Amino acid sequence: MRSKPNWLWIFPLVFIAVLFYWPLSKIIGLGLSANWIEIYLESSTLKAIWFTVWQALLSTALTLALAVPGAYLLYRKKFWGQRAIRSLITIPFMLPTIVVATGFTIFRDAGHLWSNPLLWIIAAHVFLNYSLAVRTIGTYWMSLDLQTEEAAAMAGAGRLRTVWSISLPQLKPAIVSAAASTFLYCSASYGVLLVLGGGQVHSLETEIASAANTLLDLPKASALAL
Repeated sequence: MRSKPNWLWIFPLVFIAVLFYWPLSKIIGLGLSANWIEIYLESSTLKAIWFTVWQALLSTALTLALAVPGAYLLYRKKFWGQRAIRSLITIPFMLPTIVVATGFTIFRDAGHLWSNPLLWIIAAHVFLNYSLAVRTIGTYWMSLDLQTEEAAAMAGAGRLRTVWSISLPQLKPAIVSAAASTFLYCSASYGVLLVLGGGQVHSLETEIASAANTLLDLPKASALAL
């Protein structure tokens, strides 16, 4: 007996089409209709792209440098209060970026020697994404077989050598995943740059917002979004 066609699937398709694909097609159309090559070659755009990339790379590198020891401590060791600490470090990631950035302004304004906005932008990015990297690497680290590390220890390898030669190569998929996620979050950071940058630095996110909200140039904003 043939089953009746289920028309309920039309509703989620219409929902996705109206709220995602329609705006996306408008952005693509506006972006391609603008002089997007000239927009990309503008000095302000090139500076924004360069700043977006290098600050995200630096933020990612510092986050991973701190996350690997944190993942080892919180996911490979056993101590009292471990689960509570795991939960506590996720709080910054769950907070709105504008709230975290506003909190960092207290430290930025505390002294003139440390008032460079770049320093606090990087620090805020590390603070926000640390728990994401720790959880990604740590949960993967927990699933690894301990026999290889134990064999290396029995062969006389020290703890640091074991981590460097045995653990880190095995953790490569998790580290790459954490790095990709962190890089994307840092490159698309708007609230942090808006508050801590103070108008002194510009990324693609701030350039898009400026083109759309200040200049009312939607084709330029769409081209930058592309």
